[in-house]
Amino acid sequence: MFGKKTGEIVAVRRWIPWRRDKSIRALHDYSLAGGLFDISARILASNSCQISPAPNQQLSTVAFSSKSSRALSFRNASDVMQITLPVVQEVVGLIPIAGAGLKAAISGFLAVLKDIDQRDQNKAGLSALTCLLYDLSCHLINAPTARTPNEIARRHMLKCKLEESANKLSGMRSRTMVGSTSLAAEIAGCSNEIHSYLYLYQLSSQMDTQAGVERILTILERGQSLPLAIASGCVIVVDATGREHNMLLDQCSSFDRLVAFLPGILNQCQPDEAWIQRWYINRGQYDFVIDDGMNITKLIRECDAWTAIQPGTKIVIRVIMTEVVRTFSARYRCCCGTWNKLEVDMTMVWDAFENGRTITCHHCRRRFQITSSTNEKGKKTQGNTTQPSDDELMMEANSLIRNFLAKQVLQLVRCDS
Repeated sequence: MFGKKTGEIVAVRRWIPWRRDKSIRALHDYSLAGGLFDISARILASNSCQISPAPNQQLSTVAFSSKSSRALSFRNASDVMQITLPVVQEVVGLIPIAGAGLKAAISGFLAVLKDIDQRDQNKAGLSALTCLLYDLSCHLINAPTARTPNEIARRHMLKCKLEESANKLSGMRSRTMVGSTSLAAEIAGCSNEIHSYLYLYQLSSQMDTQAGVERILTILERGQSLPLAIASGCVIVVDATGREHNMLLDQCSSFDRLVAFLPGILNQCQPDEAWIQRWYINRGQYDFVIDDGMNITKLIRECDAWTAIQPGTKIVIRVIMTEVVRTFSARYRCCCGTWNKLEVDMTMVWDAFENGRTITCHHCRRRFQITSSTNEKGKKTQGNTTQPSDDELMMEANSLIRNFLAKQVLQLVRCDS
C-alpha cells in the first residue's frame, strides 16, 4: 500500500474471513450407536462460524452484527452490479475500438461476482445441512425408547440414512472448489434426500398410529376390555371421589413429586369434588396407598415402595376422617349411613385397629380403612379435626368421598393420684 504522508510503500496484512484457520470448539462426549452424532458433531465443530451446543439445546442463529452487516452490504452491492452491468455491457459494446475491451472486462467482472455469490450460497447450504444433521442426531438420541418392532426398524433405517448423508457432507466440505455449481447440485440433492427420509418416516409412523387407533376402536365396539399394554408407561391415580387419572410413571416416582401434581389432578374434577378434597389436603389429612383389592400398601414420604411402582399400578388418594371416641367399636358408619362391622372376633379388635382393617361397604361399595390411636385427655390429637360450621354442607360434601381412612382416636382419662 502506498503511504500518502511518507511516500513509501507500506506492507499491510489483510484479514480474509474464509482463509483464517479453522478453530475447533470443545465438544462434550455424546455418543450414539453407529457414530451418527459423532460424525455430525465433528462436522459442526469444524465449521468456524458455528458453536456446538449440547443435545438438549437448539443451535443459535444469532450472528455478529458487524459481520452480518458487511456481508449484507456486499451482497446488496453485488446484486445491484449484476443487474446494471449487463446493461452497461451492451452500451459500451457500441463504443468503437475500446468497446470490445470494456465489454470483455465487464464480462470477467460479472463472472467473478457470480463465483463469489455461488461460493457464499454453497457455504450457507453446507452450514444448513450441518445444523440439520446435528439437530436430527440430537432428537434421535433424546427420543423415547422404541417399544414396537416397526418403530425399531424405522429408527434403524433413519439412523443409517442420516449416517450416509453425514458422510456425504464430510466429503462435500473437503472440496477445494467451494464455488462450483456441481457442489450446489450435490448440496440440494443431499438436502432433498434427508427430507425424503423424514417424510417416509413420518408417513410410516402415521400409518402405524392409525392402525393402532382402529384396533382400539374395534375393541371398544365389541365391548372388550383394553389390553394392559396400552397403559404402558402410565400410572392410574384414583382420587378420593373415585375418579381415575392417567399419570406418567415419572410423575409418581416420589411422594413430593406426586404432591406437586395434586392441583392439576383436582382441576380435572367437578368443582364440588375438588373443593372437598382440597379441604382435607390443605389440612394434611390425606395419604397415598396402593390398593390391589386384597392388600393396602401405604406410601409415605420415606418409602422404598415408590421405586417399585410399575406401569399400570393404581395409586389411591385417601382423605383421613378423624373421630374422637371413648371406646373402640367393631362397627363403623359409612358416609352413606350404613353400619359396617369388622369381620373379626372381639379379641382381635384391638389388633385390627392397630394395624388397620379394610372394609368394603356392603351398600355403596365404598372402600375404606379403620385405624385407631390413643390420646390422653388434655393432649391434642394429631391433625386438624375441625369441621366447617355448616354440618349439612359438610355431610353433603363428604357423600362424594369414596376412598377414605376412618381414624378413631381413643380419648383416655388420666387419673391423678
